[in-house]
Amino acid sequence: MARNKERYRYFDVGLALASWTLTKLEADAELHQMDDMPAKLIALRLTEYYRLMEASPLIPNPSTRGKADAPSTPREEEPPPKAGPHEQDLADECADFWSTL
Repeated sequence: MARNKERYRYFDVGLALASWTLTKLEADAELHQMDDMPAKLIALRLTEYYRLMEASPLIPNPSTRGKADAPSTPREEEPPPKAGPHEQDLADECADFWSTL
């Protein structure tokens, strides 16, 4: 698929062949019947990671570490946001990019 550089930012990422990360990614892809679409799974997991970082009171947000206005106590517990059609479209678009590498 052709790259749309006006709409997307592309990254070239490599994982060491004998790495723990690659092993986990391959197992995750196989579990979810996405072993032929690792790029799509990477895009999905990256989206989930940032949503978790934004919503979880237990994991500090790296972008607020060290800032004076960062809360010193955990936030009230909120339900995690639900992924809508926009997030799925974004994951699909990211996967299209990763599958070209």
